Amino acid sequence: MSEHNGRGPDGRFLNGWGGGPGRPRKTTHRDYLDATAGSVTVEDWQAIVQKALGDAKAGDRYARDWLSRLLLGDDPAAVAELTEELAAVKAALEEIQHAHVGNAPPGGDGGQGPDGEPAP
Repeated sequence: MSEHNGRGPDGRFLNGWGGGPGRPRKTTHRDYLDATAGSVTVEDWQAIVQKALGDAKAGDRYARDWLSRLLLGDDPAAVAELTEELAAVKAALEEIQHAHVGNAPPGGDGGQGPDGEPAP
């Protein structure tokens, strides 16, 4: 066999060749997830969460862990960090919007023509 396909004379992939995309992933997990989502109503989910909340308040560590992961994700520090970054982005956007509104003429178009050049 030739080397242009990444294989050596014995048919094995040579060093440095990944061997292609491999076997496609099973769709079983997705099928079960779709079936579950189609079977559990919002009211069912609310009842489940209320039960877990009551159990967590009563001291059930597993209910507390489940609710924590559901609400905060697996990495609460990352969620907190993203929340801070989002707040900073919102504040910067608000500053930009206020600066733009403050500089716009009464027409509100910033004094620009359709080509982005200053209007005559």
